[in-house]
Amino acid sequence: MNRRHIIGWLSLLIILSMIITGCAKETATPQPESTSLPEATSPPEATSPPEAKPTTPTEEEVVEITYFEHFSTEFGDEWFNKIIANFEAQHPNIKVNRISKPWGELWPSLTAWAQSEEMPDVFATHGAWLAILSEWNALYDLREVIEENADDEYIENTGAMGPYYYGTYKGEVNGATWGYFVYGLFYNVEFFEENNIELPGTWDEFEELLRDLRDEKDMYGISLVWSLPEGYSHFPYLQWGWWVTGAGGKVYDENNEPAFNTPEGKSGLEYWKRLYDDDLISPNAEAMTVQQARGDFCSGKVPFIIDGPWIKGTCESLGGEFTVAMMPPICGEETCGSPVTFQYLSVGANSEHPEAAFEFIKYMQSDEVTIDWGKTFGMSTANMAYYELPETKEDPVLGMIPEIAADKDNMMIPAITNKDAIDTMILEEWQSILLEDKSIDDAIADMESQWLELMTEF
Repeated sequence: MNRRHIIGWLSLLIILSMIITGCAKETATPQPESTSLPEATSPPEATSPPEAKPTTPTEEEVVEITYFEHFSTEFGDEWFNKIIANFEAQHPNIKVNRISKPWGELWPSLTAWAQSEEMPDVFATHGAWLAILSEWNALYDLREVIEENADDEYIENTGAMGPYYYGTYKGEVNGATWGYFVYGLFYNVEFFEENNIELPGTWDEFEELLRDLRDEKDMYGISLVWSLPEGYSHFPYLQWGWWVTGAGGKVYDENNEPAFNTPEGKSGLEYWKRLYDDDLISPNAEAMTVQQARGDFCSGKVPFIIDGPWIKGTCESLGGEFTVAMMPPICGEETCGSPVTFQYLSVGANSEHPEAAFEFIKYMQSDEVTIDWGKTFGMSTANMAYYELPETKEDPVLGMIPEIAADKDNMMIPAITNKDAIDTMILEEWQSILLEDKSIDDAIADMESQWLELMTEF
């Protein structure tokens, strides 16, 4: 084991020790788009979905639906009170009762409600949640409601790039897309302008630039998060999966089962290991936290970061003094696809008013709400209406998203059961490659067998 690996091991042990003893608590900027699961909760016993009683409210009848969200605990109640009041004014026969809880309480609450068959009418789900709640028969299949209560334009605009994408799992439409989050390479604009450095367009050019920065400027180009447990969702999709997508391969197939036992999958691991072995990334990636990586970028220590659009606001909050911009999609040999993930609005299987719930979902997806949300919070939903505004097009981050969203080769972060355990397993195998000299072939074989086992264990 060389000196670098020894240092990496010592750093990792120090970090883990600090976490265990409670001495290394970090205050992370809340990221509502996070897809990680809180502490695991025992699943409810499998049951048949309760028979819902769809009722279309008449003009005289007022029905009540519940809307469960967490954003107001971070951004305040004012905007949510306003949009609900507007919806009720447009739909006087529907009353919306809002339930708000902090991010950390969302999953435990949804789990408890799934067990008692008392799910809210409307609530947000992410990929892993969509899969798990679907397996628990806790989500209402919206297909019939959509077809009966939406116009042709709504239905025709379904698709991975549109705001009305069917959040399907095993053939059921269990979510309508509300959030659409794009990940990519972000860079320090002034650094590249002042040093007259051209941005890389391919993964090969990116590697070449990292070498130039190391050799000519004595600096690292990027900090990567490969620590356990914090980096478990970073490496599988935002680095390895992204590279494999560019090479024309996949990490998982259309059934969300492993598809990385391929030449592309192996080459992707070889690419990132080469960057690690050749000292082209900040040291101790295996112990790096998200907070540290963002600190390196926002302080100007490194000129690149792989992250989401919220990094611009994060750097502003950390006192960054440069312009954060999003790069055009970086390309591999076959595609220029980027990692993307969705947030869905789902309806509880026990809902007595799925049509009213769907009316509220359509309202939340509308141009009216999308533009108001974007102007208020500087973030966008999956509806592209906010991106069409002149001021959004000129934004160095949000202005890039329509181009990325239009790429048919984008890699959708999957809706799979036990996603947190699968992602952690992949990162553990990756650390074995880096720190224990495990062969890439052996690691890939072990990843595949463990992935399948974890899916069946759920």
